[in-house]
Amino acid sequence: MCKGITKNTWNGYVPDINNCNAVTTFWIAHPNNAFINNAAAGSDKVGFWFIFHNKVTGLSAGSLPDLHGNRSPILKFYNNRAHSNPRNGLLIDFGVKAEKASARSPTEYLSVSAGIYAPHVDADFNKPRAPAIIDKFVAFKNREGIWARGGDIFVRNSAFSDNSVGLTLASAGEMPHDPGSHQEMANSIVIGESPNRGTIGGGWHCRGRGADGQDRTTACTNWLLGYQIYDGPTAVIGNTFKNFYPHDNWHVAAVGFFNTNPFQMPALTYFERIRFDSRSRRVLISKHGNDGDKTTFFQDKDGSFTGYRKSAVLRRDNYLGRHPGCVEKSDWNAAICSGKFANLFLYSSARLEMTLIRDDYPNNPLSLKGIAPTYQPIVQLEKTYTMHWDGRAPDKLYIKPGEFNRGDWLRVGICYPSGTTFKITRGLWRQSQYKQTLRRVYNVADVDRSNGDAYFWDEGHRLLFIKVVARFNREGWYYCSVKGCEEITIEAHMRSGERSDCRHRAYGPYRTSPHHVNLQRA
Repeated sequence: MCKGITKNTWNGYVPDINNCNAVTTFWIAHPNNAFINNAAAGSDKVGFWFIFHNKVTGLSAGSLPDLHGNRSPILKFYNNRAHSNPRNGLLIDFGVKAEKASARSPTEYLSVSAGIYAPHVDADFNKPRAPAIIDKFVAFKNREGIWARGGDIFVRNSAFSDNSVGLTLASAGEMPHDPGSHQEMANSIVIGESPNRGTIGGGWHCRGRGADGQDRTTACTNWLLGYQIYDGPTAVIGNTFKNFYPHDNWHVAAVGFFNTNPFQMPALTYFERIRFDSRSRRVLISKHGNDGDKTTFFQDKDGSFTGYRKSAVLRRDNYLGRHPGCVEKSDWNAAICSGKFANLFLYSSARLEMTLIRDDYPNNPLSLKGIAPTYQPIVQLEKTYTMHWDGRAPDKLYIKPGEFNRGDWLRVGICYPSGTTFKITRGLWRQSQYKQTLRRVYNVADVDRSNGDAYFWDEGHRLLFIKVVARFNREGWYYCSVKGCEEITIEAHMRSGERSDCRHRAYGPYRTSPHHVNLQRA
């Protein structure tokens, strides 16, 4: 399908670029196939593309259950290579539209559409997950070596060189579509610029100067990243990064983040047993202002990335995770800190900008616009915060502790107009078990002493204080507990329409002092 062919679209609808230009060397409509010792070079767009049909179409219609392809593991993908592709060497994402064009969905039948990959045993979502394994893959001189979105996808023993982005492993937005899943890159090597300076051809239509001062082919971007972190929980283990040398106006780093990103980060992503050469810039965090840009984060388990064990890397201006012992890395636009981190999932009944402030850094707020409208700040646990809005506070607010382990807690004071009354409950999302109405207490110290079953409404300072506590165990990569997603529901009955930004009232009395924490050298 292309933009000039509208015969089969609805009422002459002109498709956008995402519906067109899907020319691919290996177009793979079902993962239950083996690909061994193949090469995909110089395609008009993609080398290998696993794309998912929600239902079987054409002469085979009805031969398999719906979503069978979306939920089947890759039979085998071993010792393949892709080079000189102007989009991706390997793409695991998207779907194929199985319905005719209509007013509601004007693109034509069998055009590219949305699709989510979640491989399970026997393609059965009720059975255990079965990872899709990419083994001994080689990708060089592509715009992006791998883009893979979905459930358990593991890249192993692979090599990437001279790609604008080596690989991106993605999830499905603010909550993984396949709970408990993650993506993994292990025992691989990523090289920024190799001695292969290339020749014009295939998808490589630009030339630029490399770090060695010599002309070389480029992917017509000024980004050079080895591994790009996006929205899902990932493990990056036992990998080597080389030749990521900053130069000219290029944004170069072994590790970077998806830019202008509206989706906020999980707190579970980690690096372990990582090796670099002495000159490579290890990570670069952008200065863009989207929610995902502000909340960039990953953990360094063993200190091989940062030089500090059990540390975390976050953007320099994100004070939700800071302490005076953090190490500044100006060339990364990052700070290396330590502590216990998790996500706070917030679901609001109103589309507002939300501002979260840690009480020991009241002059360093973090403001998030949210998506539809949800917010997912990474927070340091066992700390206290206040929350503010750029309009009247939402009538309903749902707070879910994400990636909290049993007993983990934080306290937050949420700004509401004077005269507000509340109904506050906690329990499990979409379950009646363990539901409990919070009792009212009359000072913040009683909230702190509680197990999360109490609230305090400080009307003078317009702050509702609650303690978010995880009551149940959590396992592995799951965001929620083994019992389900814990949730606090706040229903506010407001008499005033005043703007709910109380920070000038709060700090004062609720200002605290930050505590110095020493990082552990590796």
